Amino acid sequence: MPSMTPPSGALVYPYNLLGEDIPHLIFRPSKYQTIFARGSAGVGSSKPPSSDEEIKIAVPNSLISNDQLSYDTISGLKASAMANLASGTIAGGIVDGIAALMPGIVTSVVNEAAGAAFGAKINPKEELLFNTPSLRTHSFTFNMFAKNAKDAANIVAIINRFKSHAYPDVVGVGDLIDKAKDTAGVDFGEVGNSIQNAFTGRNDSVYMFPDQFEISLEPDDDNGFAFIPAAVCTSISTNYSGNGLTVIQQDGKFQSIELTLTFQDISTSNKNTIFGRPTQDRNETT
Repeated sequence: MPSMTPPSGALVYPYNLLGEDIPHLIFRPSKYQTIFARGSAGVGSSKPPSSDEEIKIAVPNSLISNDQLSYDTISGLKASAMANLASGTIAGGIVDGIAALMPGIVTSVVNEAAGAAFGAKINPKEELLFNTPSLRTHSFTFNMFAKNAKDAANIVAIINRFKSHAYPDVVGVGDLIDKAKDTAGVDFGEVGNSIQNAFTGRNDSVYMFPDQFEISLEPDDDNGFAFIPAAVCTSISTNYSGNGLTVIQQDGKFQSIELTLTFQDISTSNKNTIFGRPTQDRNETT
């Protein structure tokens, strides 16, 4: 049986989660990975997040993952005309291509005339053209009840940890310029000095992106829940009357809290990444 002692720094709810092999979600925060840092390898290709700040919570009362794909509507007649345009342009030059587009223009004129004269309209024969996958969203609702002092403390700590990683840090312009110089070798020279002087004494001029989260389900038994390599927390809703009543215990902690978290992927998915899994054992401390 697994140890009930969580890894260093980890937060667990309920406290006996690990000892009783309760199915649970694991949230591992890490510094936001910029597009330049991700490079061509894509999201989740870098060193996995450390387990020091991870949060483990028993499977929620509501677990929703939303996949959306965007399509554009186009008239079949227009699509045919555009295809003719492309074909004409390639085969016979620009003139032939423009001539091939004429049926679409004529159709528009005829539509207006037919509508005005006869109350009729040409069937546009609409078709769908694929646009792009949308950024997935994920929503989790946890009903947490403080059965003991350890659970009461962990519930508060879990909520605070989510908020800490979901909100941005603030730094001064000078700190950002120094960071650019140290990490990317960018030296702004006199321009940088002028900018720093303009913001002297203001240490909250720049937002640093909030942290991102890796989210997984344990045990992972091919149950259909897709591993989430990198998402940001976009909403935290804390209902301190989780059981319909606001009850404060003798230790000052709320007895029941309903916590709803919403996350959004930081990049779009495709056939090659939608069912992705971590490339190494995430239970190992790195």
